Amino acid sequence: MEPCQEKKRYSFFNILKNAFWVLVILQFAPSMIISITKSIQEAIVPEDKIGYMTIRGFLGDSSFYLKQIEKFSKADDIKGLLIKMDCHGGYPGSSQMVFSELKRFKENKPVVVVVENVCASGGYYVACGATKIIASPSSLVGNIGTIMQIPDVKELMTELKVDMHHIFGGHFKAAGSPLRTLTSEEKDYLQLIADDDYQQFIKDVAQSRELDIEEAKNWADGKVIHATRALGLKLVDQLGTYHDALEELKKMADIQGPVKLIKSKKPSDLMNYLLGDDDFELEQSNFAQTTAQFLSDVCSSFCLHQGVNNQKVIRS
Repeated sequence: MEPCQEKKRYSFFNILKNAFWVLVILQFAPSMIISITKSIQEAIVPEDKIGYMTIRGFLGDSSFYLKQIEKFSKADDIKGLLIKMDCHGGYPGSSQMVFSELKRFKENKPVVVVVENVCASGGYYVACGATKIIASPSSLVGNIGTIMQIPDVKELMTELKVDMHHIFGGHFKAAGSPLRTLTSEEKDYLQLIADDDYQQFIKDVAQSRELDIEEAKNWADGKVIHATRALGLKLVDQLGTYHDALEELKKMADIQGPVKLIKSKKPSDLMNYLLGDDDFELEQSNFAQTTAQFLSDVCSSFCLHQGVNNQKVIRS
Protein backbone atom coordinates (compact mmCIF):
# COMPACT_ATOMS: atom_id res chain seq x y z
CA MET A 1 0.00 0.00 0.00
CA GLU A 2 1.37 3.42 -0.97
CA PRO A 3 2.05 6.04 1.76
CA CYS A 4 -0.61 8.38 0.31
CA GLN A 5 -3.30 5.71 0.54
CA GLU A 6 -2.17 4.75 4.04
CA LYS A 7 -2.39 8.39 5.15
CA LYS A 8 -5.91 8.69 3.76
CA ARG A 9 -6.95 5.53 5.58
CA TYR A 10 -5.46 6.76 8.84
CA SER A 11 -7.29 10.12 8.41
CA PHE A 12 -10.55 8.27 7.82
CA PHE A 13 -10.27 6.39 11.11
CA ASN A 14 -9.39 9.62 12.91
CA ILE A 15 -12.54 11.20 11.53
CA LEU A 16 -14.53 8.12 12.56
CA LYS A 17 -13.11 8.26 16.07
CA ASN A 18 -13.83 11.99 16.42
CA ALA A 19 -17.36 11.51 15.11
CA PHE A 20 -17.92 8.79 17.70
CA TRP A 21 -16.88 11.09 20.56
CA VAL A 22 -19.07 13.89 19.22
CA LEU A 23 -22.04 11.50 19.31
CA VAL A 24 -21.20 10.43 22.86
CA ILE A 25 -20.96 14.07 24.01
CA LEU A 26 -24.24 14.95 22.29
CA GLN A 27 -25.89 11.95 23.97
CA PHE A 28 -24.96 12.93 27.53
CA ALA A 29 -24.57 16.72 27.25
CA PRO A 30 -28.31 17.50 27.87
CA SER A 31 -28.38 15.55 31.14
CA MET A 32 -25.13 17.18 32.23
CA ILE A 33 -26.49 20.65 31.47
CA ILE A 34 -29.72 19.89 33.36
CA SER A 35 -27.73 18.59 36.33
CA ILE A 36 -25.51 21.68 36.40
CA THR A 37 -28.54 23.98 36.09
CA LYS A 38 -30.30 22.23 38.99
CA SER A 39 -27.16 22.50 41.13
CA ILE A 40 -26.94 26.24 40.47
CA GLN A 41 -30.63 26.70 41.26
CA GLU A 42 -30.29 24.77 44.51
CA ALA A 43 -27.28 26.86 45.50
CA ILE A 44 -29.17 30.11 44.85
CA VAL A 45 -32.58 29.03 46.21
CA PRO A 46 -32.09 25.97 48.43
CA GLU A 47 -35.10 23.68 48.84
CA ASP A 48 -35.90 21.26 51.61
CA LYS A 49 -35.89 17.67 50.40
CA ILE A 50 -38.29 14.83 51.11
CA GLY A 51 -37.79 11.23 50.08
CA TYR A 52 -40.55 9.67 47.97
CA MET A 53 -41.20 5.98 47.45
CA THR A 54 -43.99 3.94 45.87
CA ILE A 55 -44.95 0.47 47.11
CA ARG A 56 -47.18 -1.17 44.52
CA GLY A 57 -48.45 -4.67 43.89
CA PHE A 58 -47.39 -7.77 45.78
CA LEU A 59 -44.50 -7.31 48.22
CA GLY A 60 -42.39 -10.37 47.53
CA ASP A 61 -38.90 -8.95 48.07
CA SER A 62 -37.89 -6.24 50.52
CA SER A 63 -34.35 -5.57 49.19
CA PHE A 64 -35.10 -2.47 47.12
CA TYR A 65 -37.23 -0.81 49.80
CA LEU A 66 -34.74 -1.51 52.59
CA LYS A 67 -31.89 0.04 50.64
CA GLN A 68 -33.94 3.12 49.72
CA ILE A 69 -35.10 3.67 53.30
CA GLU A 70 -31.53 3.36 54.53
CA LYS A 71 -30.31 5.80 51.87
CA PHE A 72 -32.95 8.37 52.85
CA SER A 73 -32.15 7.82 56.52
CA LYS A 74 -28.44 8.54 56.07
CA ALA A 75 -28.96 11.59 53.86
CA ASP A 76 -28.79 14.68 56.11
CA ASP A 77 -30.63 16.83 53.58
CA ILE A 78 -33.67 14.50 53.50
CA LYS A 79 -36.18 15.76 56.08
CA GLY A 80 -38.80 13.02 55.84
CA LEU A 81 -40.27 10.22 53.76
CA LEU A 82 -43.54 10.08 51.81
CA ILE A 83 -44.74 6.64 50.71
CA LYS A 84 -47.52 6.14 48.19
CA MET A 85 -49.11 2.80 48.99
CA ASP A 86 -51.05 0.64 46.56
CA CYS A 87 -50.28 -2.84 47.86
CA HIS A 88 -52.69 -5.73 48.36
CA GLY A 89 -50.32 -7.93 50.33
CA GLY A 90 -46.97 -9.65 50.58
CA TYR A 91 -44.91 -12.32 52.25
CA PRO A 92 -44.87 -12.06 56.07
CA GLY A 93 -41.09 -11.84 56.29
CA SER A 94 -40.71 -9.16 53.59
CA SER A 95 -43.53 -7.05 55.03
CA GLN A 96 -42.16 -7.35 58.55
CA MET A 97 -38.66 -6.28 57.46
CA VAL A 98 -39.88 -3.11 55.73
CA PHE A 99 -42.15 -2.36 58.72
CA SER A 100 -39.19 -2.66 61.11
CA GLU A 101 -36.99 -0.44 58.94
CA LEU A 102 -39.67 2.26 58.82
CA LYS A 103 -40.02 2.12 62.61
CA ARG A 104 -36.31 2.79 62.91
CA PHE A 105 -36.45 5.54 60.29
CA LYS A 106 -39.23 7.46 62.03
CA GLU A 107 -37.21 7.71 65.24
CA ASN A 108 -35.31 10.57 63.55
CA LYS A 109 -37.48 11.61 60.61
CA PRO A 110 -41.25 11.53 60.00
CA VAL A 111 -42.86 9.05 57.62
CA VAL A 112 -46.29 9.49 56.05
CA VAL A 113 -48.07 6.78 54.05
CA VAL A 114 -50.76 7.90 51.62
CA VAL A 115 -53.21 5.26 50.36
CA GLU A 116 -54.86 5.79 47.00
CA ASN A 117 -56.57 2.46 46.34
CA VAL A 118 -55.46 -0.50 48.46
CA CYS A 119 -53.43 -0.94 51.62
CA ALA A 120 -54.14 -4.48 52.73
CA SER A 121 -52.51 -7.42 54.50
CA GLY A 122 -48.72 -7.16 54.07
CA GLY A 123 -49.14 -3.65 52.65
CA TYR A 124 -50.94 -2.55 55.80
CA TYR A 125 -48.24 -4.24 57.89
CA VAL A 126 -45.69 -1.95 56.23
CA ALA A 127 -47.90 1.13 56.61
CA CYS A 128 -48.06 0.60 60.37
CA GLY A 129 -44.38 1.45 60.51
CA ALA A 130 -45.15 5.03 59.45
CA THR A 131 -45.68 8.03 61.69
CA LYS A 132 -49.05 8.68 60.09
CA ILE A 133 -51.38 6.93 57.60
CA ILE A 134 -53.59 9.09 55.37
CA ALA A 135 -56.06 7.34 53.06
CA SER A 136 -58.53 8.26 50.36
CA PRO A 137 -62.10 7.75 51.70
CA SER A 138 -62.90 5.11 49.08
CA SER A 139 -59.64 3.21 49.46
CA LEU A 140 -59.60 -0.29 50.94
CA VAL A 141 -57.64 -0.86 54.14
CA GLY A 142 -57.02 -3.73 56.54
CA ASN A 143 -57.22 -7.41 55.64
CA ILE A 144 -55.18 -8.06 58.78
CA GLY A 145 -54.56 -11.79 58.83
CA THR A 146 -52.51 -14.58 57.30
CA ILE A 147 -53.27 -17.18 54.68
CA MET A 148 -51.50 -20.30 53.46
CA GLN A 149 -52.80 -21.80 50.21
CA ILE A 150 -51.81 -25.37 49.38
CA PRO A 151 -53.19 -26.91 46.17
CA ASP A 152 -53.86 -30.62 46.00
CA VAL A 153 -53.28 -32.00 42.51
CA LYS A 154 -52.83 -35.63 43.52
CA GLU A 155 -56.03 -36.79 41.78
CA LEU A 156 -55.10 -34.89 38.63
CA MET A 157 -51.70 -36.56 38.55
CA THR A 158 -53.39 -39.93 39.06
CA GLU A 159 -55.64 -39.28 36.06
CA LEU A 160 -52.56 -38.42 34.04
CA LYS A 161 -51.05 -41.70 35.25
CA VAL A 162 -48.12 -39.94 36.89
CA ASP A 163 -46.85 -41.35 40.17
CA MET A 164 -44.82 -39.14 42.47
CA HIS A 165 -42.76 -40.77 45.21
CA HIS A 166 -41.64 -38.69 48.19
CA ILE A 167 -38.39 -39.69 49.83
CA PHE A 168 -37.53 -37.42 52.70
CA GLY A 169 -35.95 -37.18 56.11
CA GLY A 170 -37.88 -35.40 58.84
CA HIS A 171 -41.45 -36.22 59.69
CA PHE A 172 -42.95 -32.95 58.38
CA LYS A 173 -40.54 -32.32 55.50
CA ALA A 174 -43.11 -33.09 52.79
CA ALA A 175 -45.94 -31.19 54.48
CA GLY A 176 -47.49 -28.80 51.98
CA SER A 177 -46.51 -30.70 48.86
CA PRO A 178 -49.30 -30.32 46.26
CA LEU A 179 -48.62 -33.86 45.05
CA ARG A 180 -49.86 -35.54 48.20
CA THR A 181 -52.87 -35.14 50.47
CA LEU A 182 -52.25 -33.39 53.78
CA THR A 183 -52.66 -35.51 56.88
CA SER A 184 -54.56 -34.10 59.87
CA GLU A 185 -51.26 -33.90 61.74
CA GLU A 186 -49.69 -31.85 58.93
CA LYS A 187 -52.72 -29.53 58.83
CA ASP A 188 -52.31 -28.83 62.56
CA TYR A 189 -48.60 -28.17 62.04
CA LEU A 190 -49.17 -25.69 59.20
CA GLN A 191 -51.98 -24.05 61.16
CA LEU A 192 -49.49 -23.35 63.97
CA ILE A 193 -47.23 -21.54 61.50
CA ALA A 194 -50.13 -19.41 60.21
CA ASP A 195 -51.25 -18.64 63.77
CA ASP A 196 -47.73 -17.61 64.79
CA ASP A 197 -47.46 -15.23 61.82
CA TYR A 198 -50.89 -13.83 62.69
CA GLN A 199 -49.94 -13.20 66.33
CA GLN A 200 -46.79 -11.34 65.28
CA PHE A 201 -48.84 -9.30 62.81
CA ILE A 202 -51.52 -8.18 65.27
CA LYS A 203 -48.94 -7.54 67.99
CA ASP A 204 -47.02 -5.11 65.75
CA VAL A 205 -50.22 -3.44 64.56
CA ALA A 206 -51.53 -3.04 68.12
CA GLN A 207 -48.27 -1.50 69.35
CA SER A 208 -47.87 0.82 66.37
CA ARG A 209 -51.48 1.97 66.23
CA GLU A 210 -51.95 1.99 70.03
CA LEU A 211 -54.81 -0.52 69.86
CA ASP A 212 -55.96 -3.04 72.45
CA ILE A 213 -54.71 -6.43 71.32
CA GLU A 214 -57.47 -8.07 73.35
CA GLU A 215 -59.96 -6.49 70.93
CA ALA A 216 -58.14 -7.75 67.83
CA LYS A 217 -61.28 -9.60 66.70
CA ASN A 218 -62.81 -6.18 65.99
CA TRP A 219 -60.02 -4.93 63.71
CA ALA A 220 -58.00 -8.01 62.70
CA ASP A 221 -60.54 -10.51 61.41
CA GLY A 222 -59.13 -10.60 57.87
CA LYS A 223 -61.70 -8.22 56.41
CA VAL A 224 -60.80 -5.40 54.07
CA ILE A 225 -62.82 -2.23 54.76
CA HIS A 226 -63.23 1.27 53.39
CA ALA A 227 -60.95 3.91 54.88
CA THR A 228 -63.98 5.70 56.33
CA ARG A 229 -64.61 2.69 58.59
CA ALA A 230 -60.89 2.15 59.15
CA LEU A 231 -60.69 5.68 60.55
CA GLY A 232 -63.26 4.80 63.20
CA LEU A 233 -61.24 1.72 64.14
CA LYS A 234 -58.05 3.82 64.32
CA LEU A 235 -56.42 1.85 61.52
CA VAL A 236 -55.74 5.12 59.69
CA ASP A 237 -55.11 8.59 61.07
CA GLN A 238 -56.80 10.81 58.53
CA LEU A 239 -58.87 10.81 55.34
CA GLY A 240 -57.28 12.82 52.60
CA THR A 241 -55.37 13.08 49.36
CA TYR A 242 -51.77 13.08 48.21
CA HIS A 243 -51.65 16.86 48.72
CA ASP A 244 -52.92 16.47 52.28
CA ALA A 245 -50.26 13.85 53.00
CA LEU A 246 -47.49 16.06 51.62
CA GLU A 247 -48.65 19.07 53.63
CA GLU A 248 -48.89 16.96 56.78
CA LEU A 249 -45.38 15.66 56.27
CA LYS A 250 -44.06 19.19 55.74
CA LYS A 251 -45.69 20.20 59.01
CA MET A 252 -44.17 17.27 60.86
CA ALA A 253 -40.73 17.97 59.37
CA ASP A 254 -41.04 21.70 60.16
CA ILE A 255 -40.76 22.73 56.50
CA GLN A 256 -42.22 26.13 55.67
CA GLY A 257 -41.48 26.64 51.98
CA PRO A 258 -41.56 24.48 48.86
CA VAL A 259 -40.04 21.01 48.92
CA LYS A 260 -38.19 18.89 46.42
CA LEU A 261 -39.21 15.24 46.19
CA ILE A 262 -36.28 12.85 45.83
CA LYS A 263 -37.88 9.91 44.11
CA SER A 264 -36.66 6.34 44.26
CA LYS A 265 -37.31 4.53 41.02
CA LYS A 266 -37.46 0.76 41.11
CA PRO A 267 -35.14 -0.63 38.43
CA SER A 268 -36.41 -2.66 35.51
CA ASP A 269 -35.51 -6.31 35.09
CA LEU A 270 -33.03 -5.25 32.39
CA MET A 271 -31.26 -2.84 34.78
CA ASN A 272 -31.14 -5.56 37.44
CA TYR A 273 -29.60 -7.92 34.90
CA LEU A 274 -26.98 -5.40 33.75
CA LEU A 275 -26.08 -3.93 37.14
CA GLY A 276 -26.84 -6.80 39.50
CA ASP A 277 -29.56 -7.05 42.14
CA ASP A 278 -27.40 -5.44 44.82
CA ASP A 279 -26.43 -2.44 42.66
CA PHE A 280 -29.83 -0.96 41.88
CA GLU A 281 -29.10 2.11 44.03
CA LEU A 282 -26.83 3.30 41.24
CA GLU A 283 -28.40 6.25 39.45
CA GLN A 284 -28.92 6.46 35.74
CA SER A 285 -25.94 8.81 35.44
CA ASN A 286 -23.65 6.08 36.78
CA PHE A 287 -25.14 3.61 34.34
CA ALA A 288 -24.54 6.12 31.55
CA GLN A 289 -20.92 6.50 32.64
CA THR A 290 -20.47 2.73 32.58
CA THR A 291 -21.96 2.57 29.09
CA ALA A 292 -19.78 5.44 27.87
CA GLN A 293 -16.67 3.76 29.29
CA PHE A 294 -17.58 0.51 27.55
CA LEU A 295 -18.04 2.29 24.22
CA SER A 296 -14.76 4.13 24.74
CA ASP A 297 -12.92 0.85 25.36
CA VAL A 298 -14.47 -0.66 22.24
CA CYS A 299 -13.47 2.35 20.15
CA SER A 300 -9.91 2.40 21.54
CA SER A 301 -9.54 -1.33 20.91
CA PHE A 302 -10.81 -0.88 17.36
CA CYS A 303 -8.42 2.00 16.64
CA LEU A 304 -5.50 0.09 18.20
CA HIS A 305 -6.31 -2.90 16.04
CA GLN A 306 -6.39 -0.72 12.95
CA GLY A 307 -3.07 0.86 13.94
CA VAL A 308 -1.42 -2.55 14.23
CA ASN A 309 -2.77 -3.52 10.82
CA ASN A 310 -1.50 -0.25 9.36
CA GLN A 311 2.01 -0.87 10.75
CA LYS A 312 2.01 -4.33 9.21
CA VAL A 313 1.09 -2.85 5.82
CA ILE A 314 3.81 -0.17 6.04
CA ARG A 315 6.46 -2.71 7.06
CA SER A 316 5.48 -5.04 4.26
